Amino acid sequence: MKLWTASSSIGQGLWQNISDIEGQLDFLLEIEERYWRQRSRAEWLWVGDKNTSFFHKKALARRVGIIMWGLFDVDGNWKKSNMDMEAVVIQYFSNLFDSSNPTQ
Repeated sequence: MKLWTASSSIGQGLWQNISDIEGQLDFLLEIEERYWRQRSRAEWLWVGDKNTSFFHKKALARRVGIIMWGLFDVDGNWKKSNMDMEAVVIQYFSNLFDSSNPTQ
């Protein structure tokens, strides 16, 4: 109720000033928001390529590290051809699932 009384006693000119100031504030806030958006994009352009190459190198190193160069079969022989490694894997899992004690 007090707010209504206070607002009704404020003159039309003062309301116009408040409205103008709010409009200016909105405009300045929009400019500030644009500034920060442009700055973040400029920073990404400057640093973004460095990050991309960094992560690309990390992914490549990880991919190279994941390559299996060979496997040992049940007799301890090193198998490095794709067909031999496939046979080792098939034999291992066949033994695992056919076993009555699958913890080995």
